[in-house]
Amino acid sequence: MSSTSLAPLRGSLSVGGDKSITHRAILLASIADGKSIIRGENKGIDCLRTLRCMQQLGVPSFVDSQGLVIEGRGLRGLHPVLGSASGVRLDCGNSGTTARLLCGILAGQCFPAFLFGDRSLSLRPMERIARPLRQMGASIVGQSDPVTLPLQIAGGALHSISYRSQVASAQVKSTVLFASLYAEGESRYTEPFPSRDHSERMLEQMGASICRQESPRGAYTLTMEGTDRLSPLDLTIPGDFSTAAYLIAAALLIPDSALVLRRVGVNPGRTGFLDALRQMGADIRTEPVFCSSPEPQADLYIRYRPLRGINVGGSLIPRMIDELPIFAVLACAAEGISRIRDAKELRYKESDRIQALLSGISALGIKARALPDGLEIEGAGELLHRANRTRGILPSCIDTRGDHRIAMAFSVLSLLYQEPLPLSDVSCVSISAPEFFPLLKKLLASC
Repeated sequence: MSSTSLAPLRGSLSVGGDKSITHRAILLASIADGKSIIRGENKGIDCLRTLRCMQQLGVPSFVDSQGLVIEGRGLRGLHPVLGSASGVRLDCGNSGTTARLLCGILAGQCFPAFLFGDRSLSLRPMERIARPLRQMGASIVGQSDPVTLPLQIAGGALHSISYRSQVASAQVKSTVLFASLYAEGESRYTEPFPSRDHSERMLEQMGASICRQESPRGAYTLTMEGTDRLSPLDLTIPGDFSTAAYLIAAALLIPDSALVLRRVGVNPGRTGFLDALRQMGADIRTEPVFCSSPEPQADLYIRYRPLRGINVGGSLIPRMIDELPIFAVLACAAEGISRIRDAKELRYKESDRIQALLSGISALGIKARALPDGLEIEGAGELLHRANRTRGILPSCIDTRGDHRIAMAFSVLSLLYQEPLPLSDVSCVSISAPEFFPLLKKLLASC
């Protein structure tokens, strides 16, 4: 997209539906007993992949005046619409959430399934979900060791487990919870820090019995019993916080900007980015919005203020893992050094995000270095703003590596430059946030 001068960004916007919640709503509505209605769903390619996979498993869905309607088939009512002796073939595209969470449901089915995806997804680790599912009695065979896509999964009679994850991962947790619906007895899952709890909230809304416990040292344990039935959903999806984060950053980069974002999901497991921004000195106010959804929502009020570099790590990282690319961009414009630690997970996203960020930031002449589990950035502060008001020498290309978060992050940083940053691919943004560029253009047009 084209660049702009440093005119203040002002306006009030609403972002599209939350991607993480939409994935879970589609999957759980498909195995509920009866008709679910989902409003404001994320319309990105990833979520459409999940919907298509469930249609291939015999779950009818359509859109009418009420919203997205899913005719749930019950926990054990799935069946392949088309398949072969090796099972139904399910294309997960670029969506790790689709592949991992779907495995939790397929582990409880009596038919085999074959999951595959694009080149990027085929490089992402699946052993972290294969290990607990195997312990529960499922068979998972991948194309490599440790497991990656494509893989074949065959489930059936599952038994309960007590599982301790070495990483705080909402995807691993959700996979185990979904499989535990089919298991005999009571399953326990523990992670070192609480990750986003969208799955727990939704399962509780649908009638599942879940007990939560957090230890004084931060470890988070869930106990859940298998069940025979989930109640249908009637759900309005809040605005996607991760998409909102990139618009928040735009307002924090451009002096005198003032932005309002309406009805954004503010699940505490997702808002570590806001905590980090406030440590940097950002002026951000939240006003809660009443809603019947189990997910908290708020209007966000953002005003420009110069930022200072900070260190982020520990339990904050799982709460801002998807926002770390845009945090890195803001660190470039902050005064002083910022460090991201305890974020090795960034290497296993749609791209190696540590390397992708380091390459792009360094190409712009900003000092940065990779850490074993993160990144260190020496922010240029006001020097970056002043330098970019005049024509500068831009790199021939910044490689987004087909990663939507990297493309969004450098598209926001491009606002500081008189000429647009040359990005290799921004079409990948449609994977998660097809409304992102239209919203950004609308915001720029109001300047």
